[in-house]
Amino acid sequence: MGGDGEYRAYHNRCTHIGHRRLDPVPGTNTVQCCSVNHSTFDCCGEKMAGPARHSIKSFPVENDQGKLIISIS
Repeated sequence: MGGDGEYRAYHNRCTHIGHRRLDPVPGTNTVQCCSVNHSTFDCCGEKMAGPARHSIKSFPVENDQGKLIISIS
């Protein structure tokens, strides 16, 4: 859950090299690749910094009475 109380879902692959996983950055609304140069993405998946080629794919998340539904199609 982000700092704004919203849940987020991403394709957990950095667009810099393609096989690196993303991790949340504590105290921010961002995720970052653990590879060299630390590509950083905002809470919507848009590239903010680093050598990543593109933004990351994000998926809509619905909170239905505590049950999270992620639409991946």
